[in-house]
Amino acid sequence: MKYIFISYIIPCYNIHDYLPKCLDSLSKQKINTDVEVEFVLVNDGSPDNCLEIIRDFAAKDSRAVVVDQKNQGVSAARNAGLKVAKGEYVFFLDGDDYLTVDASLILYDVCKEHNGDIIINNAYIVKDGNWDCKKNWNPCSNMSDGNYTVEDFVKRVNALPVSFKTYRRELLTANNVLYDEDLKVGEVYTFFLHALQYSKTIVVSDKRIMNYVKRDNGVMRESNLERDWTIFRTIDKMNEYASISQLDLKQYLSYNVSFYGIVRMFSLNKYVRQSPYTEEIGHMLKAIDGVESYRNVLKFIATKGKFGKSKLYAWGQLVLPTCLYYYVLRKLVRLKG
Repeated sequence: MKYIFISYIIPCYNIHDYLPKCLDSLSKQKINTDVEVEFVLVNDGSPDNCLEIIRDFAAKDSRAVVVDQKNQGVSAARNAGLKVAKGEYVFFLDGDDYLTVDASLILYDVCKEHNGDIIINNAYIVKDGNWDCKKNWNPCSNMSDGNYTVEDFVKRVNALPVSFKTYRRELLTANNVLYDEDLKVGEVYTFFLHALQYSKTIVVSDKRIMNYVKRDNGVMRESNLERDWTIFRTIDKMNEYASISQLDLKQYLSYNVSFYGIVRMFSLNKYVRQSPYTEEIGHMLKAIDGVESYRNVLKFIATKGKFGKSKLYAWGQLVLPTCLYYYVLRKLVRLKG
């Protein structure tokens, strides 16, 4: 039996239009004659024909493993995939995104050279079926390729990255690192913070291994007040992992910028772009602004951050009434677009 280097874990729910392209990219993954890859495809009770599609794929490609479960959410689907994965490393891929042809070979070479616990790569951004050449997804653009201790990494990186990471599977399973199934937003980030507690080395590589497909109806861009109120659970989890980490993450700008960005992404940003200020929106935003840990983050960025958008936004959020700050941001967004 061949050694399985990496398991790609793909949750599938209502993505039958995108799934064939993802599966085609999986079928092209190769490393060498002695090393294999694995595809763990998890149907999360999808009401469309995702299950039929992935079963057809598995019948043609013996490297595929199909898991079928009742709908429990994307976090539960990823956890189910992790339980059956056999690779030395795992990569969580959304079924509406797809890999580059040489993704597995790149990861294999990087991992064998640096032997990291977490590997962070670059990605192409795809919009309307084409690469968006104006944008580059590289969360570690200020860092050179190579192997870093966790402390050195969090000191140097501009912001702790959210997506596109490869994890050593044993590190996750030995320490019971799982996606929090109670979270509705930001679960990818809290998973990373949890894994960070047990990691010793992080590898940075600027090589692109996947295509991230921007969709107008993606979860991060949909307005859903009931779901977005759950950001408070995410805030609690982020604080929990930052506090019990091997490092005091709260002292680093990279953590504070990421904390700020995650909260804005799931609350303020999307509403500013989609809706005038309403009482319901204002109620949520005022509640978020009143969380002590979040205000501490705003103060950290406003006083210790580099001069730029984040610093200006943090100051604005600290000194302006919520409704006025919202109005100013909405005005700026409409002027730009």
